[in-house]
Amino acid sequence: MPGKKSNTHPFAAVVARRTRRLVLRPYGAADFAAWRAAWLAALPPQNRWDTGPRRDDLLSRDAFRAILSRQKQARACGRILLLGAFDKKSGALIGTGAYENLVLGAYQSVHIGFEVINNHWGLGFGSEIARALVRGAFDDFVLHRVEALVSPDNRRSLRLCRTIGMRREGLAKARLRTPAGWRDMVVMALTADEWP
Repeated sequence: MPGKKSNTHPFAAVVARRTRRLVLRPYGAADFAAWRAAWLAALPPQNRWDTGPRRDDLLSRDAFRAILSRQKQARACGRILLLGAFDKKSGALIGTGAYENLVLGAYQSVHIGFEVINNHWGLGFGSEIARALVRGAFDDFVLHRVEALVSPDNRRSLRLCRTIGMRREGLAKARLRTPAGWRDMVVMALTADEWP
């Protein structure tokens, strides 16, 4: 059970988290068609953080199997838990949510990340995914602290973090390695005591 001593990593226990419109859950083999359709339908990149549509050759069944395999390994060792955010009614993939850098012991914290596929922007799905991740961190994993690291000039993501109750704690210098080099990141955070 998350929050108690166990032989398995807390990420291994996650099945699904439901919101008003979405189900967040790990990808399974049956999700190939929804995953492929979602990324083919994406609009061209809308800003520098947006990946836009995927090339057709990157959306094969073999490519999806490879993703499932990598995610299974990362989840088993507790590096990352990636969740697809699926529309409850249609089953369409809307975006993703992720838990990374889970720290137990005295710190009891995790980083969250979220992405909405750009043809679903402006409908409130980002805050719905982020709130579900925060609730899961506090309720399912029984953690004390949730953080999000956001690029200083990504105003939309900073606003989304504030919307769900996170506060800016400062700037982490050279925190994220990218192909262009090390980038500073804004630390947004929330503790269980601050969560409604």
